[in-house]
Amino acid sequence: MPKLFKYLFFRKVMKETTLDAIKNPQTTFIDVRNSEELREDGALEKAKHIPLIELPERIEEIKTYTTPIVIFCKSGGRAGRAKEFLDENGFEKVFNGGGYTDVMEILNNQN
Repeated sequence: MPKLFKYLFFRKVMKETTLDAIKNPQTTFIDVRNSEELREDGALEKAKHIPLIELPERIEEIKTYTTPIVIFCKSGGRAGRAKEFLDENGFEKVFNGGGYTDVMEILNNQN
């Protein structure tokens, strides 16, 4: 097997995935939905609630969280913007968990 192919193959296999991060008991979850959405759809008890608009002003707080960090919202769009913002500000091991129901489904189906 050529060295470059082997390097790329093993790098991909060993890289933590979003699914791994969601299942990791050390993960910090950040819910970027607004308060009304939490009341309507439910909330993940262990998640930190930081609406997307508050993310920049709470960045110092977020720096204290353990990694990995999984961000989620209603469908994944705002979580993607939040992940991009944190990536641009030097955070590592940040994952877009998609929507609230996606994260809950994975957590409820862990074996």
